[in-house]
Amino acid sequence: MLPTVAMLIMFSCEKRYERITGYWEVIFSDSTIYPKQILQIQRGKGGIHMLIDEPSEGILGIPGEQLLFSKDSLHYESLWGLFKYDGSFISGDSVIQGIRVVNNDNPSSFTMKKIKGKELLYKIPRVDAHGERIYSYSYNKPKQKDDGLESAELSEAGIDSTFIYRLIEDILKGKMATIHSLLLLKDDKLVLEEYFHAYNENKLHPIESVTKSFTSALTGIAIDKQFIPDVNEPVLNYLDKWDHTQWVMKKYNISIKNLLTMTAGLEWKAFIPNEYNDDMNIYLAQDYIEYILNKDLKDPPGERFFYNNRLMYLQGQIIEESTGISVDSFATRYLFDQLGIKDHAWKVYNNGVTETGGGLKLIPRDLMKFGSLYLNHGKWQDKQIISSEWILASTKIQIKAGNQAYGFNWWIKHYKIDNNTFEVYYALGHGEQTIMVLPELNAVFVMTAGNFFQTPQRLDEIMTAYILPALKTN
Repeated sequence: MLPTVAMLIMFSCEKRYERITGYWEVIFSDSTIYPKQILQIQRGKGGIHMLIDEPSEGILGIPGEQLLFSKDSLHYESLWGLFKYDGSFISGDSVIQGIRVVNNDNPSSFTMKKIKGKELLYKIPRVDAHGERIYSYSYNKPKQKDDGLESAELSEAGIDSTFIYRLIEDILKGKMATIHSLLLLKDDKLVLEEYFHAYNENKLHPIESVTKSFTSALTGIAIDKQFIPDVNEPVLNYLDKWDHTQWVMKKYNISIKNLLTMTAGLEWKAFIPNEYNDDMNIYLAQDYIEYILNKDLKDPPGERFFYNNRLMYLQGQIIEESTGISVDSFATRYLFDQLGIKDHAWKVYNNGVTETGGGLKLIPRDLMKFGSLYLNHGKWQDKQIISSEWILASTKIQIKAGNQAYGFNWWIKHYKIDNNTFEVYYALGHGEQTIMVLPELNAVFVMTAGNFFQTPQRLDEIMTAYILPALKTN
Protein backbone atom coordinates (compact mmCIF):
# COMPACT_ATOMS: atom_id res chain seq x y z
CA MET A 1 0.00 0.00 0.00
CA LEU A 2 2.82 2.45 0.75
CA PRO A 3 3.96 2.93 -2.88
CA THR A 4 0.36 3.57 -3.89
CA VAL A 5 -0.07 6.16 -1.12
CA ALA A 6 3.19 7.91 -2.15
CA MET A 7 2.05 8.04 -5.77
CA LEU A 8 -1.29 9.51 -4.72
CA ILE A 9 0.46 12.20 -2.66
CA MET A 10 2.74 13.10 -5.58
CA PHE A 11 -0.24 13.21 -7.95
CA SER A 12 -2.09 15.47 -5.53
CA CYS A 13 0.89 17.87 -5.35
CA GLU A 14 1.20 17.90 -9.13
CA LYS A 15 -2.48 18.78 -9.51
CA ARG A 16 -2.21 21.50 -6.86
CA TYR A 17 0.82 23.10 -8.51
CA GLU A 18 -0.81 22.85 -11.94
CA ARG A 19 -3.01 25.81 -11.02
CA ILE A 20 -0.09 28.10 -10.31
CA THR A 21 2.66 26.98 -12.70
CA GLY A 22 3.14 28.84 -15.97
CA TYR A 23 3.45 32.52 -16.92
CA TRP A 24 1.58 35.32 -15.18
CA GLU A 25 1.26 39.03 -16.01
CA VAL A 26 1.15 41.28 -12.93
CA ILE A 27 -0.36 44.77 -13.15
CA PHE A 28 -0.09 47.13 -10.15
CA SER A 29 -2.63 49.79 -9.20
CA ASP A 30 0.23 52.32 -9.00
CA SER A 31 1.52 51.34 -12.46
CA THR A 32 3.21 54.71 -13.04
CA ILE A 33 5.60 53.85 -10.20
CA TYR A 34 5.83 50.06 -10.45
CA PRO A 35 6.06 48.56 -13.93
CA LYS A 36 4.31 45.45 -15.16
CA GLN A 37 5.89 42.17 -14.13
CA ILE A 38 5.96 38.78 -15.81
CA LEU A 39 6.23 35.81 -13.45
CA GLN A 40 7.43 32.38 -14.49
CA ILE A 41 6.43 29.75 -11.94
CA GLN A 42 7.62 26.20 -12.46
CA ARG A 43 7.94 22.98 -10.54
CA GLY A 44 11.40 22.04 -9.35
CA LYS A 45 13.26 20.26 -6.63
CA GLY A 46 11.55 20.85 -3.33
CA GLY A 47 8.40 22.46 -4.73
CA ILE A 48 7.82 25.43 -7.00
CA HIS A 49 10.19 28.19 -8.05
CA MET A 50 9.65 31.69 -9.46
CA LEU A 51 11.52 34.12 -11.70
CA ILE A 52 10.32 37.72 -12.03
CA ASP A 53 10.82 39.88 -15.14
CA GLU A 54 10.19 43.61 -15.47
CA PRO A 55 10.40 43.94 -19.29
CA SER A 56 9.94 47.72 -19.48
CA GLU A 57 12.90 48.16 -17.13
CA GLY A 58 15.02 45.57 -18.92
CA ILE A 59 15.25 43.50 -15.74
CA LEU A 60 14.98 39.73 -16.15
CA GLY A 61 15.24 36.80 -13.79
CA ILE A 62 14.73 38.35 -10.34
CA PRO A 63 14.48 35.33 -8.02
CA GLY A 64 11.16 34.93 -6.22
CA GLU A 65 11.66 34.36 -2.49
CA GLN A 66 9.65 32.66 0.26
CA LEU A 67 7.26 31.26 -2.35
CA LEU A 68 4.21 29.58 -0.76
CA PHE A 69 1.08 28.31 -2.46
CA SER A 70 -1.73 26.77 -0.44
CA LYS A 71 -5.31 26.19 -1.61
CA ASP A 72 -6.26 29.48 -3.27
CA SER A 73 -3.55 31.69 -1.73
CA LEU A 74 -0.13 32.75 -3.04
CA HIS A 75 2.69 34.46 -1.12
CA TYR A 76 6.06 35.51 -2.51
CA GLU A 77 8.75 38.11 -1.89
CA SER A 78 11.51 39.77 -3.92
CA LEU A 79 14.70 41.77 -3.48
CA TRP A 80 15.58 40.14 -0.16
CA GLY A 81 12.18 40.73 1.39
CA LEU A 82 11.88 44.41 0.44
CA PHE A 83 8.72 43.61 -1.57
CA LYS A 84 6.09 41.20 -0.20
CA TYR A 85 3.08 39.95 -2.20
CA ASP A 86 -0.06 38.15 -1.01
CA GLY A 87 -2.90 37.19 -3.33
CA SER A 88 -5.77 34.76 -3.90
CA PHE A 89 -7.56 33.27 -6.87
CA ILE A 90 -10.79 35.12 -7.66
CA SER A 91 -11.87 33.61 -10.96
CA GLY A 92 -11.25 29.97 -11.79
CA ASP A 93 -7.56 29.28 -12.32
CA SER A 94 -6.57 32.34 -14.34
CA VAL A 95 -6.87 35.48 -12.15
CA ILE A 96 -5.30 36.34 -8.78
CA GLN A 97 -5.81 39.59 -6.89
CA GLY A 98 -3.72 40.75 -3.99
CA ILE A 99 -1.74 43.34 -2.06
CA ARG A 100 1.94 44.23 -2.29
CA VAL A 101 3.77 46.02 0.52
CA VAL A 102 7.16 47.72 0.38
CA ASN A 103 9.32 47.67 3.50
CA ASN A 104 6.25 46.40 5.39
CA ASP A 105 4.41 49.60 4.45
CA ASN A 106 2.86 51.38 1.46
CA PRO A 107 0.28 48.73 0.52
CA SER A 108 -1.08 48.71 -3.03
CA SER A 109 -3.15 46.26 -5.03
CA PHE A 110 -2.20 44.07 -7.98
CA THR A 111 -3.91 41.75 -10.43
CA MET A 112 -2.27 38.63 -11.89
CA LYS A 113 -3.53 37.03 -15.09
CA LYS A 114 -2.28 33.82 -16.62
CA ILE A 115 -0.76 34.22 -20.10
CA LYS A 116 0.94 32.03 -22.70
CA GLY A 117 4.74 31.91 -22.72
CA LYS A 118 4.90 32.08 -26.52
CA GLU A 119 3.58 35.66 -26.33
CA LEU A 120 6.72 36.84 -24.52
CA LEU A 121 8.80 37.94 -27.49
CA TYR A 122 10.95 40.17 -25.25
CA LYS A 123 12.75 37.01 -24.13
CA ILE A 124 14.04 36.39 -27.68
CA PRO A 125 17.01 38.52 -28.83
CA ARG A 126 15.54 39.26 -32.26
CA VAL A 127 12.47 38.15 -34.22
CA ASP A 128 11.27 38.78 -37.78
CA ALA A 129 7.95 40.28 -38.89
CA HIS A 130 6.26 36.90 -38.34
CA GLY A 131 7.56 36.49 -34.80
CA GLU A 132 10.12 33.90 -35.81
CA ARG A 133 13.52 33.96 -34.14
CA ILE A 134 16.47 35.36 -36.12
CA TYR A 135 19.83 33.63 -35.68
CA SER A 136 22.00 35.12 -38.44
CA TYR A 137 23.33 38.68 -38.62
CA SER A 138 23.30 41.13 -41.49
CA TYR A 139 25.12 44.41 -40.86
CA ASN A 140 23.46 47.74 -41.59
CA LYS A 141 25.10 51.14 -41.36
CA PRO A 142 23.61 53.11 -38.42
CA LYS A 143 20.84 55.53 -39.32
CA GLN A 144 21.81 59.09 -40.13
CA LYS A 145 19.50 61.17 -37.95
CA ASP A 146 19.34 64.85 -37.04
CA ASP A 147 20.62 64.27 -33.51
CA GLY A 148 24.22 65.32 -34.16
CA LEU A 149 25.73 61.85 -34.53
CA GLU A 150 27.32 61.16 -37.91
CA SER A 151 27.25 57.59 -39.17
CA ALA A 152 29.68 55.53 -41.25
CA GLU A 153 30.28 51.93 -42.32
CA LEU A 154 32.51 49.64 -40.27
CA SER A 155 34.76 49.28 -43.31
CA GLU A 156 35.13 53.06 -43.64
CA ALA A 157 36.47 53.17 -40.08
CA GLY A 158 38.95 50.37 -40.77
CA ILE A 159 37.29 48.02 -38.28
CA ASP A 160 37.61 44.25 -38.63
CA SER A 161 33.94 43.26 -39.00
CA THR A 162 34.74 39.57 -38.33
CA PHE A 163 34.76 40.21 -34.58
CA ILE A 164 31.60 42.31 -34.75
CA TYR A 165 29.70 39.62 -36.65
CA ARG A 166 30.86 37.03 -34.15
CA LEU A 167 29.65 39.13 -31.21
CA ILE A 168 26.21 39.83 -32.69
CA GLU A 169 25.63 36.22 -33.72
CA ASP A 170 26.64 35.01 -30.26
CA ILE A 171 23.93 37.31 -28.89
CA LEU A 172 21.33 36.14 -31.43
CA LYS A 173 22.08 32.49 -30.62
CA GLY A 174 21.69 33.06 -26.90
CA LYS A 175 25.35 32.61 -25.97
CA MET A 176 25.36 36.10 -24.47
CA ALA A 177 21.88 36.77 -23.12
CA THR A 178 20.01 39.91 -22.02
CA ILE A 179 22.04 42.45 -24.01
CA HIS A 180 19.72 45.21 -25.18
CA SER A 181 21.91 47.50 -27.28
CA LEU A 182 25.45 47.81 -28.64
CA LEU A 183 26.82 51.00 -30.15
CA LEU A 184 30.32 51.83 -31.33
CA LEU A 185 31.77 55.22 -32.28
CA LYS A 186 35.08 55.46 -34.14
CA ASP A 187 36.75 58.72 -35.21
CA ASP A 188 33.55 60.61 -34.32
CA LYS A 189 31.40 58.39 -36.56
CA LEU A 190 28.77 55.97 -35.32
CA VAL A 191 29.66 52.69 -37.03
CA LEU A 192 27.59 50.15 -35.08
CA GLU A 193 24.07 50.39 -33.66
CA GLU A 194 22.23 47.18 -32.79
CA TYR A 195 19.21 46.51 -30.58
CA PHE A 196 17.81 43.30 -29.09
CA HIS A 197 14.95 42.03 -26.92
CA ALA A 198 12.35 44.48 -28.31
CA TYR A 199 14.54 47.53 -27.67
CA ASN A 200 15.03 50.22 -30.34
CA GLU A 201 16.70 53.58 -30.82
CA ASN A 202 13.72 55.48 -29.35
CA LYS A 203 13.15 53.51 -26.13
CA LEU A 204 14.43 54.93 -22.86
CA HIS A 205 16.63 52.55 -20.89
CA PRO A 206 17.51 52.64 -17.16
CA ILE A 207 21.23 53.38 -16.90
CA GLU A 208 21.60 52.62 -13.18
CA SER A 209 24.97 53.82 -11.79
CA VAL A 210 26.04 55.31 -15.12
CA THR A 211 23.89 58.12 -13.68
CA LYS A 212 26.79 58.89 -11.33
CA SER A 213 28.99 59.97 -14.23
CA PHE A 214 26.24 62.35 -15.40
CA THR A 215 25.96 63.77 -11.87
CA SER A 216 29.73 64.23 -11.89
CA ALA A 217 29.45 66.14 -15.17
CA LEU A 218 26.78 68.40 -13.65
CA THR A 219 29.09 69.09 -10.71
CA GLY A 220 31.83 70.07 -13.17
CA ILE A 221 29.47 72.37 -15.06
CA ALA A 222 28.37 73.99 -11.78
CA ILE A 223 32.06 74.66 -10.99
CA ASP A 224 32.74 75.92 -14.52
CA LYS A 225 29.86 78.38 -14.16
CA GLN A 226 30.99 79.39 -10.66
CA PHE A 227 27.92 78.18 -8.81
CA ILE A 228 30.40 76.09 -6.79
CA PRO A 229 33.94 77.41 -6.09
CA ASP A 230 35.86 74.15 -6.62
CA VAL A 231 36.02 70.47 -5.63
CA ASN A 232 37.74 71.30 -2.35
CA GLU A 233 34.65 73.13 -1.13
CA PRO A 234 33.46 71.63 2.20
CA VAL A 235 30.13 69.83 2.00
CA LEU A 236 29.28 71.57 5.30
CA ASN A 237 28.68 74.80 3.38
CA TYR A 238 25.52 73.33 1.83
CA LEU A 239 23.92 71.78 4.92
CA ASP A 240 22.21 74.70 6.66
CA LYS A 241 18.89 72.80 6.73
CA TRP A 242 20.50 69.94 8.64
CA ASP A 243 22.36 71.80 11.42
CA HIS A 244 21.14 69.22 13.97
CA THR A 245 23.01 66.30 12.34
CA GLN A 246 26.34 64.76 13.34
CA TRP A 247 28.00 65.89 10.09
CA VAL A 248 27.33 69.55 10.95
CA MET A 249 27.70 69.45 14.73
CA LYS A 250 31.00 67.54 14.57
CA LYS A 251 32.15 69.52 11.51
CA TYR A 252 33.20 66.60 9.32
CA ASN A 253 36.01 67.78 7.07
CA ILE A 254 34.52 66.18 3.94
CA SER A 255 34.84 67.95 0.59
CA ILE A 256 32.96 67.65 -2.69
CA LYS A 257 36.04 65.88 -4.04
CA ASN A 258 35.61 63.22 -1.35
CA LEU A 259 32.07 62.59 -2.59
CA LEU A 260 33.20 62.39 -6.22
CA THR A 261 35.95 59.88 -5.39
CA MET A 262 34.02 57.77 -2.85
CA THR A 263 36.46 58.69 -0.09
CA ALA A 264 34.14 60.44 2.39
CA GLY A 265 35.10 58.03 5.16
CA LEU A 266 31.61 57.54 6.59
CA GLU A 267 30.67 54.47 8.62
CA TRP A 268 28.38 52.67 6.18
CA LYS A 269 27.23 49.06 6.00
CA ALA A 270 26.87 48.11 2.36
CA PHE A 271 24.14 45.86 1.04
CA ILE A 272 24.22 42.22 2.17
CA PRO A 273 21.08 40.10 1.61
CA ASN A 274 19.06 39.40 4.75
CA GLU A 275 21.32 41.50 6.96
CA TYR A 276 21.01 44.98 8.42
CA ASN A 277 22.52 47.41 5.92
CA ASP A 278 22.44 51.13 5.29
CA ASP A 279 21.88 50.80 1.52
CA MET A 280 18.32 49.55 2.15
CA ASN A 281 17.53 50.98 5.59
CA ILE A 282 17.92 54.51 4.32
CA TYR A 283 14.60 54.04 2.54
CA LEU A 284 12.84 53.57 5.86
CA ALA A 285 13.79 57.15 6.79
CA GLN A 286 11.65 60.13 5.88
CA ASP A 287 14.70 62.28 5.10
CA TYR A 288 17.43 60.43 3.16
CA ILE A 289 19.87 63.33 3.47
CA GLU A 290 19.47 63.43 7.25
CA TYR A 291 20.06 59.66 7.40
CA ILE A 292 23.43 60.06 5.65
CA LEU A 293 24.42 63.08 7.71
CA ASN A 294 23.89 61.22 10.98
CA LYS A 295 26.40 58.46 10.19
CA ASP A 296 29.66 58.30 12.15
CA LEU A 297 32.98 59.17 10.56
CA LYS A 298 35.07 55.99 10.31
CA ASP A 299 38.14 57.00 8.24
CA PRO A 300 39.91 60.30 7.60
CA PRO A 301 38.28 61.75 4.45
CA GLY A 302 40.29 61.20 1.28
CA GLU A 303 42.23 58.17 2.48
CA ARG A 304 40.15 55.10 1.65
CA PHE A 305 37.92 54.22 -1.32
CA PHE A 306 34.53 52.85 -0.31
CA TYR A 307 31.80 52.64 -2.95
CA ASN A 308 28.73 54.24 -1.40
CA ASN A 309 25.73 54.66 -3.70
CA ARG A 310 23.90 57.01 -1.39
CA LEU A 311 26.66 59.65 -1.25
CA MET A 312 25.35 60.74 -4.63
CA TYR A 313 22.24 62.16 -2.97
CA LEU A 314 24.52 64.74 -1.38
CA GLN A 315 26.02 65.66 -4.76
CA GLY A 316 22.52 66.28 -6.05
CA GLN A 317 21.68 68.32 -2.97
CA ILE A 318 24.78 70.48 -3.46
CA ILE A 319 23.83 71.17 -7.09
CA GLU A 320 20.34 72.24 -6.01
CA GLU A 321 21.55 74.36 -3.07
CA SER A 322 24.20 76.14 -5.15
CA THR A 323 22.11 76.77 -8.28
CA GLY A 324 18.66 77.31 -6.79
CA ILE A 325 16.99 74.88 -9.24
CA SER A 326 16.35 71.15 -9.32
CA VAL A 327 18.94 68.67 -10.56
CA ASP A 328 16.70 67.82 -13.50
CA SER A 329 16.25 71.47 -14.49
CA PHE A 330 19.97 72.14 -14.21
CA ALA A 331 20.80 69.05 -16.26
CA THR A 332 18.27 69.95 -18.93
CA ARG A 333 19.49 73.53 -19.28
CA TYR A 334 23.24 73.02 -19.16
CA LEU A 335 23.78 69.47 -20.45
CA PHE A 336 20.85 67.79 -22.16
CA ASP A 337 19.74 70.77 -24.24
CA GLN A 338 23.36 71.42 -25.23
CA LEU A 339 23.71 67.83 -26.49
CA GLY A 340 20.33 67.81 -28.21
CA ILE A 341 18.98 65.24 -25.75
CA LYS A 342 15.21 65.61 -26.06
CA ASP A 343 13.92 62.70 -24.03
CA HIS A 344 14.97 61.56 -20.58
CA ALA A 345 13.48 60.59 -17.22
CA TRP A 346 14.97 61.14 -13.80
CA LYS A 347 13.58 59.47 -10.68
CA VAL A 348 12.62 61.79 -7.84
CA TYR A 349 11.51 60.27 -4.52
CA ASN A 350 8.38 61.43 -2.70
CA ASN A 351 10.55 63.32 -0.21
CA GLY A 352 12.03 65.42 -3.06
CA VAL A 353 15.44 63.71 -3.28
CA THR A 354 16.60 63.13 -6.85
CA GLU A 355 18.11 59.68 -7.50
CA THR A 356 21.44 61.06 -8.69
CA GLY A 357 23.19 57.74 -8.11
CA GLY A 358 21.15 55.53 -10.40
CA GLY A 359 17.78 57.00 -11.39
CA LEU A 360 18.33 58.30 -14.92
CA LYS A 361 16.84 56.85 -18.12
CA LEU A 362 18.14 57.75 -21.58
CA ILE A 363 18.24 56.27 -25.05
CA PRO A 364 21.54 54.60 -26.06
CA ARG A 365 22.31 57.17 -28.78
CA ASP A 366 22.28 59.88 -26.11
CA LEU A 367 24.63 57.82 -23.96
CA MET A 368 26.92 57.79 -26.98
CA LYS A 369 26.74 61.59 -27.23
CA PHE A 370 27.80 61.84 -23.60
CA GLY A 371 30.72 59.48 -24.21
CA SER A 372 31.72 61.48 -27.29
CA LEU A 373 31.60 64.67 -25.22
CA TYR A 374 34.23 63.22 -22.88
CA LEU A 375 36.31 61.75 -25.71
CA ASN A 376 36.46 65.22 -27.25
CA HIS A 377 37.56 66.97 -24.04
CA GLY A 378 34.17 68.48 -23.22
CA LYS A 379 33.29 69.66 -26.74
CA TRP A 380 30.18 68.81 -28.72
CA GLN A 381 29.92 70.12 -32.28
CA ASP A 382 32.68 72.66 -31.61
CA LYS A 383 30.92 73.99 -28.51
CA GLN A 384 32.68 73.67 -25.13
CA ILE A 385 29.99 72.30 -22.80
CA ILE A 386 32.28 71.13 -20.00
CA SER A 387 35.79 72.49 -19.47
CA SER A 388 38.63 70.30 -20.68
CA GLU A 389 40.18 70.70 -17.21
CA TRP A 390 37.16 69.00 -15.65
CA ILE A 391 37.23 66.17 -18.18
CA LEU A 392 40.91 65.58 -17.46
CA ALA A 393 40.48 65.64 -13.68
CA SER A 394 37.42 63.37 -13.86
CA THR A 395 39.06 60.68 -15.94
CA LYS A 396 42.50 60.48 -14.38
CA ILE A 397 43.35 58.31 -11.38
CA GLN A 398 42.26 60.01 -8.17
CA ILE A 399 42.21 56.93 -5.92
CA LYS A 400 43.06 53.25 -6.25
CA ALA A 401 40.01 50.99 -6.09
CA GLY A 402 41.02 47.35 -5.84
CA ASN A 403 42.57 46.25 -9.12
CA GLN A 404 41.17 49.34 -10.83
CA ALA A 405 41.19 53.06 -10.17
CA TYR A 406 38.57 55.75 -9.77
CA GLY A 407 38.35 59.34 -10.97
CA PHE A 408 35.39 61.66 -10.38
CA ASN A 409 32.65 59.00 -10.66
CA TRP A 410 34.46 57.32 -13.57
CA TRP A 411 36.26 53.96 -13.42
CA ILE A 412 39.74 53.61 -14.94
CA LYS A 413 41.46 50.41 -16.00
CA HIS A 414 43.85 48.86 -18.55
CA TYR A 415 43.19 46.14 -21.12
CA LYS A 416 46.01 44.11 -22.58
CA ILE A 417 45.50 42.64 -26.07
CA ASP A 418 48.46 40.70 -27.45
CA ASN A 419 51.36 43.09 -26.84
CA ASN A 420 49.23 46.21 -26.69
CA THR A 421 47.94 47.87 -23.53
CA PHE A 422 45.02 50.30 -23.70
CA GLU A 423 43.92 52.59 -20.87
CA VAL A 424 40.20 53.21 -20.79
CA TYR A 425 37.79 55.04 -18.53
CA TYR A 426 34.18 54.07 -18.21
CA ALA A 427 30.83 54.60 -16.55
CA LEU A 428 29.30 51.38 -15.27
CA GLY A 429 25.80 50.61 -14.02
CA HIS A 430 24.14 47.58 -12.49
CA GLY A 431 22.93 45.14 -15.13
CA GLU A 432 25.91 45.97 -17.40
CA GLN A 433 25.02 49.49 -18.49
CA THR A 434 28.26 50.89 -19.93
CA ILE A 435 29.86 53.91 -21.56
CA MET A 436 33.46 52.92 -22.33
CA VAL A 437 35.80 55.63 -23.65
CA LEU A 438 38.99 54.46 -25.42
CA PRO A 439 41.10 57.60 -26.00
CA GLU A 440 44.05 55.86 -27.70
CA LEU A 441 41.71 54.35 -30.28
CA ASN A 442 39.53 57.48 -30.57
CA ALA A 443 36.50 55.32 -29.87
CA VAL A 444 33.50 55.00 -27.56
CA PHE A 445 31.57 51.81 -26.84
CA VAL A 446 28.05 51.84 -25.35
CA MET A 447 26.09 48.86 -24.05
CA THR A 448 22.77 48.53 -22.28
CA ALA A 449 21.65 45.21 -20.84
CA GLY A 450 19.51 43.40 -18.29
CA ASN A 451 22.12 41.14 -16.72
CA PHE A 452 21.04 41.77 -13.14
CA PHE A 453 20.83 38.23 -11.86
CA GLN A 454 21.60 35.78 -14.67
CA THR A 455 25.32 35.43 -15.32
CA PRO A 456 28.70 36.86 -14.22
CA GLN A 457 29.58 40.25 -15.67
CA ARG A 458 30.72 40.03 -19.31
CA LEU A 459 32.11 43.48 -20.08
CA ASP A 460 35.75 42.37 -19.93
CA GLU A 461 35.03 39.41 -22.21
CA ILE A 462 33.20 41.61 -24.71
CA MET A 463 36.04 44.11 -24.77
CA THR A 464 38.93 41.63 -25.00
CA ALA A 465 37.33 39.03 -27.30
CA TYR A 466 35.40 41.27 -29.68
CA ILE A 467 35.61 45.07 -29.49
CA LEU A 468 39.32 45.70 -28.95
CA PRO A 469 40.43 43.08 -31.51
CA ALA A 470 38.07 44.67 -34.04
CA LEU A 471 39.39 48.16 -33.30
CA LYS A 472 43.11 47.49 -33.03
CA THR A 473 43.33 46.31 -36.66
CA ASN A 474 42.82 49.95 -37.62
